[in-house]
Amino acid sequence: MSHLIEKPLPQLNLKAIYKNELVEDFSSIYKINRPLAVIFFPWCAGFVCPIEFSKFQNSLSSFLENEIDVIAVIRKSPVFIQTLKKKSMRDGGLLEVDYPILCDEDASFSKQCDAYCEESEMLRRSVILTDENGTIIHTSTNDTHIERRPQDLLSVFHSYAKFKACNHF
Repeated sequence: MSHLIEKPLPQLNLKAIYKNELVEDFSSIYKINRPLAVIFFPWCAGFVCPIEFSKFQNSLSSFLENEIDVIAVIRKSPVFIQTLKKKSMRDGGLLEVDYPILCDEDASFSKQCDAYCEESEMLRRSVILTDENGTIIHTSTNDTHIERRPQDLLSVFHSYAKFKACNHF
C-alpha cells in the first residue's frame, strides 16, 4: 500500500448508506475538503468488525472535533447494510453507526486501494488517511484480526498536522 502515498484517493463513486438513506453515488454528495479516514472492513464472521465499528462510532466526535471525516468501506450490498442498520450493535447490527458506509460489492474501489485479498476474496483490514485535498498520507493493512484503534489514527493525523505546520510537506 505504500505505493499509494502522495497519490489521490480513487473516486468514491460507490453506493453508500448515509444517514440511513441509500445514496447511489457517494461522490455526488461528498467532496473531500478536509482530512479523511477510510476504514475497510472485511466483515468476517468473527467479533472484530462489529467491535471496530463500535469503537469508531464511539470516537467519531473526536474525529469531527479535529475536522476529520470518517467513512467505512465494506464488500456487501446496500440491502445487507440497510438490514444491519435496523439492528442495534448489541444485536450485531449497525443502527448506531453515523458515519457513511460505502458498499464496494465488486471490490473495485478496494482493489484500487490495495485493500483486497484475491486469495480470500475479502477486503483486508486496511486504513487510508488523506489530507484535505484527498491525497493519501498514510496507509496500513493486515490480513489478521488485529484491530485498528481510533486513537492511533488520530495520532497519525496530529503528527501529520504538526509536520505540515513546520513546512515539512
